[in-house]
Amino acid sequence: MSLDLLKAHAADFSTAVAARLPESARNLYEQAMANGDSRVAGFLFLDPIQCLALIAVYLLTIALLVSWVKGRQAAGKPDFKLTGPMLAHNVFLTGLSLYMCVELIRQAYLNFSAPWGNGSLESGAGMAAVLHIYYLSKISEFLDTVFMALRGKFNQITFLHLYHHASIFFVWWAVVWFAPGGDSYFSASLNSWIHVMMYGYYLWAAAAGKRNPTRKPRWNEPWFWRKYITRSQLLQFCIMFVQGWYVYLMVPDSLYPQWIALMLVIYMCTMLTLFGNFYLKAYTKGKKKAQ
Repeated sequence: MSLDLLKAHAADFSTAVAARLPESARNLYEQAMANGDSRVAGFLFLDPIQCLALIAVYLLTIALLVSWVKGRQAAGKPDFKLTGPMLAHNVFLTGLSLYMCVELIRQAYLNFSAPWGNGSLESGAGMAAVLHIYYLSKISEFLDTVFMALRGKFNQITFLHLYHHASIFFVWWAVVWFAPGGDSYFSASLNSWIHVMMYGYYLWAAAAGKRNPTRKPRWNEPWFWRKYITRSQLLQFCIMFVQGWYVYLMVPDSLYPQWIALMLVIYMCTMLTLFGNFYLKAYTKGKKKAQ
């Protein structure tokens, strides 16, 4: 299927759904569509109905896969290994994340004189295009959960995991549709670098084989770096929280939508709470019990 045909089918889907919405919801949808940034008009999956539909498909798919795999387990059938597809997935997202990080920083260098405090309209179509790629990359990250479900790793499919994958897709729909430029680059480039480390770690761990549970991992083994990647994620959220407040307080609404900056602040609060709780359970409480 060509890209143009995919866009046409997606547009037909949105039109059909919008026609069946209650009047208040339809008015909200039409207002959102009318206020989108012209630099991303017509880009793939930037219709809010399409965004929400993809999130719903993701959550429903995971629920069905978990139920199906549990049924296989009950019947004594083995879980799927998926070593090859997972290696390809990690290679792809490591490379894509590195590209997005470098290109976003390059676009910022070409357009801005300061790392923070830049208006959305101060950047051109190049940055908007890379931010759209970043948004679409969140769809490929849905496969993280698909692999967990197929391999029977149900303990990894936590509320934190599902909330983060589903909500970040909607958050970046809003950012790319309403403000595909300015300080939006900062969060995307920082998160892309974190994903270079994260998917690079997954790739390294898959290539290294099974971990020896009888001893602590050494520095030249991937599992040694796991907690440091989590710390890097927490530091990332702290930096984004500060940047969100800076943009909200210092950049006029006419240059960058203040509600986008405030959304970033609130979202970072949820990420710090959930990831912080995960870190405490995984790396602090376990140590205390061991002592």
